[in-house]
Amino acid sequence: MPIRSPRSATTAALSLLALGLRCVRRHVRAADPGDGAAVRAVKAVVLANLADVPPIDAVAARAGVSPSRLRAAFPRLAGQPIATWVRQARLEFAAQLLADTTLSVGEIAARIGYRSPCNFTTAFRRHFGVAPTTRRAVRSADAEVAAGLHNAPGGTVPRLPR
Repeated sequence: MPIRSPRSATTAALSLLALGLRCVRRHVRAADPGDGAAVRAVKAVVLANLADVPPIDAVAARAGVSPSRLRAAFPRLAGQPIATWVRQARLEFAAQLLADTTLSVGEIAARIGYRSPCNFTTAFRRHFGVAPTTRRAVRSADAEVAAGLHNAPGGTVPRLPR
């Protein structure tokens, strides 16, 4: 049916907007202020237990929310699902351990919850684009050059993408 006047066009547009808002309200829950506190609590629990992250039910109970509410709130507030965030936190901590310690790759893998150093190396390579041993070697070479302790052949040291 054609719209005959500007007023009827405005009324039609407002009706469509109202319909759209009703649809959105059905599918998107409003953010609860408690959700932010729950997500922060989950992050703290995970970071304190990287080697053995508790199951989602236990983490949700500690945060005072249901597992389903936590699964819905976490991606909305943290920008990614819980499992993705946990994997990233583990790998970032592993990178820090590689840079700051002389622990072996196997020891680092165990400290962040990987049972197999091979699985850890694969995950690390996917996340950072290089193997853990390569990252450690390049970071060590960069530190030596920065400290003036190392003269690389040709005057250059391979650098990792940042």
